[in-house]
Amino acid sequence: MTNNKCGQIAIITLFAISVFVIIGGSVITQVIFEQRKATLEQKSKEAYFAAESGIENALESILKDGTLSGEDLTIGEASVSLSQNSVGLAPNFTVPTELFPGEHFYLNLDGYPRTGLRVCWDQPEASLILMYFYTSGGSFLSNTYALNSQGSANLVGGVASEAPTANMCGMSGNSYYHVIALPPGDPDFLALWVAYAEGVQVGFASDDGVTTLPAQGTTITSTAEVTEGKDTVNRQVKYFVSRVSGENINYPPSFLLLPLYAVGGVTY
Repeated sequence: MTNNKCGQIAIITLFAISVFVIIGGSVITQVIFEQRKATLEQKSKEAYFAAESGIENALESILKDGTLSGEDLTIGEASVSLSQNSVGLAPNFTVPTELFPGEHFYLNLDGYPRTGLRVCWDQPEASLILMYFYTSGGSFLSNTYALNSQGSANLVGGVASEAPTANMCGMSGNSYYHVIALPPGDPDFLALWVAYAEGVQVGFASDDGVTTLPAQGTTITSTAEVTEGKDTVNRQVKYFVSRVSGENINYPPSFLLLPLYAVGGVTY
């Protein structure tokens, strides 16, 4: 009996030790995993802040020298690479973000050679107000246009669009569009507002579909990389500036245009 009891105790002891080892191993593994996760999260934050610092360096360089100088930086433990590319310079241009009622977008038309411009949007209930600014005979002038998809009575003087057509202005899916005739003179810019619809995608194209639209600005991309052991953490920040070929595109503050936009244009 004594030997049997000793054997049972030994088996129970071994079983308990095995359970403790398994639990302990799981706890240690979880602790190591959480520590690793926390470290990578910290490195990710470092990479993000380094990428933001890279944007600040790029902006300082552009404002000081007119161009982006120095494409590689070391910020803390991060290696940062900078690049820039012009936005636009194609026969069509899609606004990078969706527009909501009251929001506006400026389209640079400096040097645009055509006398017509195609405007596209993707929602049937949307209405657009456009103000075209140009120079003629030494005077700075503007024309106002109202566009909508259905000839809405709420848009005074509005022009109904053409039937929805696929791939207009380089936009995916079917889009409504209208070609506005530009008056004689030197183009400056177009201001556009959206009414009556949420999240409207807007695009522009030359009336012949071939002529290149002017550049709309420059996108600066800052990519930061931080190495942690065998892992590499990357974070990227992009920033858009209204600057082309070292020159600022000077748009007026939107509140100066709002009285012109509001008077007699839209009724509720």
